[in-house]
Amino acid sequence: TDMASDDHYCQFDAVALTRVGSTCGVGPICRKDGTATLTYYLFWAAIDSATNNHYLYRVSGGTLTQIGSTDTTDFVAGEVMRVEADADQITAKINGTASVGPVTDGIISGNLRGGIRAYQSGSDTITIDNVRIADLAVGAAGIASEDDAFEDDSVVPWIMRQRS
Repeated sequence: TDMASDDHYCQFDAVALTRVGSTCGVGPICRKDGTATLTYYLFWAAIDSATNNHYLYRVSGGTLTQIGSTDTTDFVAGEVMRVEADADQITAKINGTASVGPVTDGIISGNLRGGIRAYQSGSDTITIDNVRIADLAVGAAGIASEDDAFEDDSVVPWIMRQRS
């Protein structure tokens, strides 16, 4: 579902990210449009044989371009990952604290959706919980949390559709 504006965020609790194969990763995305085109901002936690880092990317037509510096803080099970776009300021946060950014990048605008990107190989495991996608503006439309979604009987939220 579209947010009210392209100034929004996506966040979730990254419960577990366990690499068994060559590499695995997960991250929230924002400023995605409603098509199959892979264009959005992505905050990515990746574990491979050499690194365990966090990155902020601009993904345009499927091509990843890193924006900002690499955060070499190791992924920790249970961290809250968040990516937000506010005008041309893109920020990645871990547990409410800026990890990368804000970075000035206004290339992707107008896209009104958020979501999740994940990659695993072999027996890797990725577990997330408490997904939130909402506008940054005070009083804007959107479900603030999973709990709020279940209190509003007029809305069938994304998370509820996934549980059936």
